[in-house]
Amino acid sequence: TITPEDVDAIDATLYEEDGTTYMVYSHGTEGIYTVELNDAWDAYAGEPFKLFDVSGCGWATEAFGGMVLNDGPCFYETDSGKLICLFSTMSDNGYKMGYAVSSDGTLNGEWTCSTEQIQTETDGGHCMIFKDFDGIKAQMRRHMEIIKPKFDMVIKMLNSELKPLGIGSWHEPKGGYFISFDGPANTAKRIVSLCKDGGVVLTGAGASYPYGKDPEDKNIRIAPTYPSVDELEKAMELFCIAAKIAAAEKLLEG
Repeated sequence: TITPEDVDAIDATLYEEDGTTYMVYSHGTEGIYTVELNDAWDAYAGEPFKLFDVSGCGWATEAFGGMVLNDGPCFYETDSGKLICLFSTMSDNGYKMGYAVSSDGTLNGEWTCSTEQIQTETDGGHCMIFKDFDGIKAQMRRHMEIIKPKFDMVIKMLNSELKPLGIGSWHEPKGGYFISFDGPANTAKRIVSLCKDGGVVLTGAGASYPYGKDPEDKNIRIAPTYPSVDELEKAMELFCIAAKIAAAEKLLEG
């Protein structure tokens, strides 16, 4: 990971300004932060600094144990030169989207949250802006070219190694960025631990549940978007071995 392990950081995106690449991310309840990256995009090249806190919009409400969510930052430059940052957070009428504006069109400008919501009929999600629908389709095709072979590799390994043994179940998504795997009850943490011992770090067991607490300890969110296909094949070999070991241990416990 790029961010320190003790930093609650999610929803990272990249932004280029004057030839320099920055990572912008949600720093938990602290706000929306950014940091300059090195040329390889694998380490900081400067100190992180805060852009804004979504609480400034005036309509953000607490969620998940009193936290105000600073979610889904994404930038858009308007034709008039304004730099805006889209974000998502909870409101009195559900999960909604809003935006903040830089005073001078740069990351270092003074950011002001708009009091307006980007309206949706139901709960919203994370948002981006495209100038037309063809732009959205082209972007999705680019994503698919990169991600689909990785999802195919994960599904192939699960189907060949675990399905014949009746170990676990999983969905085969048509989009998104993870595969939800359900192992036998009380095996998820053991599978994650065995994989870590073998050099493969997975998303924490139960990460899909509120506060990461899966009452049956069976769900693992497999996120295959970052590694190469070759790396994924090796990682999934280990994952399937770990799942077999964990399932066998539970059977022997009786």
